[in-house]
Amino acid sequence: PVFSGQKIHIDYITLRGIETRTGVKKDDLYMLIPRESLDNALDYMEIHCPNTTPQVSVTITKEEGDSLLRIIVRNPVDANSNITLFSKGMLRSIYDFSGYYSSKRIRKISRGSLGDASKLVLGIPYALAKEMSRDISGWNQLLTIRSNSGSSGGSSSSNNLLRTFYVRLLIDRLNNDIRSEVIEEEDNNDVNNKNNITSKYTEFEICLPLSHDDFLIDKRISTFLQNYALLNTHIGFTFNLFGR
Repeated sequence: PVFSGQKIHIDYITLRGIETRTGVKKDDLYMLIPRESLDNALDYMEIHCPNTTPQVSVTITKEEGDSLLRIIVRNPVDANSNITLFSKGMLRSIYDFSGYYSSKRIRKISRGSLGDASKLVLGIPYALAKEMSRDISGWNQLLTIRSNSGSSGGSSSSNNLLRTFYVRLLIDRLNNDIRSEVIEEEDNNDVNNKNNITSKYTEFEICLPLSHDDFLIDKRISTFLQNYALLNTHIGFTFNLFGR
């Protein structure tokens, strides 16, 4: 992997800045986030799980009186690998708004944006909230990443250690300063272990503010995911959308 650095700024938390960087309009940002999550999941599985047909699951719900949209994307991880895919230090580097971090290889044809997209995805909820004049500073679990890809020290894959990372932004708009906060939790009693399930996985969950007058969000997201699946027929998908 090649890592490079360059200065970045407050554009990550404004709709105008995000549109400039991505070309994506406000209404389509709700599709950008699952797309980036799915792109990263498929990139991993195509490289590390070539001999299986992995099943990716996507769960999307509307909560708190339809004012919050929760998106969860889960993908399997190579069962024979004890490599820890995420760490607190890595996430601090990825979500460092004073520089640029990417683990994608230069000239590698892959899905998703190079490193930059992770910060954009984290900034989108704040940009949408500002547009709606809503305060989401109290959302403790705005971005959550769960992974039991590593080992807790045992030789059996059932001894997976579930790591949960909560990521949020600390924003000082007056001084154009953005910092990320990463909190890590570890749980040796992963629900998978309790049920004697040895599968390993990574799960990406993010919450977005939702406007009450967005009556077409269900249809737009459903159509996007159906089209995404049709373009990637070598992957199995399970969609749980708005209780369906």
